[in-house]
Amino acid sequence: MSFSISIQSVLTTLATGKLKGAIFGAIIGATDAALGGDDVIQGLTNGAIGGAIFGPFASIRVGAALLGLFGFAIGGEQAYEAIERGHTAQGFFRLALAVFSGIFAVKTIAGILKTPGLSVRSPLDIGVQSDYPEPPAANNGASTIGNSPAQNQSLASDLRLARFLGAEDVRVNQQQVNANGVRVGINRPDLQFTLKMFALKLRIYIEYDPVNGTRTAGHQSRISSNDPWSVIILKSF
Repeated sequence: MSFSISIQSVLTTLATGKLKGAIFGAIIGATDAALGGDDVIQGLTNGAIGGAIFGPFASIRVGAALLGLFGFAIGGEQAYEAIERGHTAQGFFRLALAVFSGIFAVKTIAGILKTPGLSVRSPLDIGVQSDYPEPPAANNGASTIGNSPAQNQSLASDLRLARFLGAEDVRVNQQQVNANGVRVGINRPDLQFTLKMFALKLRIYIEYDPVNGTRTAGHQSRISSNDPWSVIILKSF
């Protein structure tokens, strides 16, 4: 659960992924508990909760790849522990899940690397990364993004969630900085922060735009071009 980056807008937008995740999580959790002689109801409940949280991220390729790697590492460790305790069937079941997660991660990463043509980066963004990679100090959310009450309310909610999840390098309306703390663009995402999972770091960007706004696609393209291994969330009001 340490990788629980359950941003509200993702869970709302990807409700189908959430439902599927809960169903498959419940099945896997119950099966694992039954093979290990544990409480099946508890296993089903825990699996459903975990699946509901992580399921939507299967639709975000970077998130899916990281979850696959996480599942491979943790699944292998848990399989070894189960076999060591004498629960051989449970151990092999967990090992199969770990292998599946690893294969899924490799295929997802390969798909990302084969994706053609991200947008060409702005020379200004390339220049600032080359000449001024050290960004100013993060404002930790002490800024505004506009006069819209709805946007500011959503921003405040996302800031609370980000802090609850242990986010680092939290910036509102500051120049783009990647997960390694390098300034990669002079553009100013509405909200950006980094979530850590062991040695892995994931940069999250959230943009708040009008429903019929014309700048949303441009925001997404520029952020992605400057930092392709990130998660971009678009909110419309």
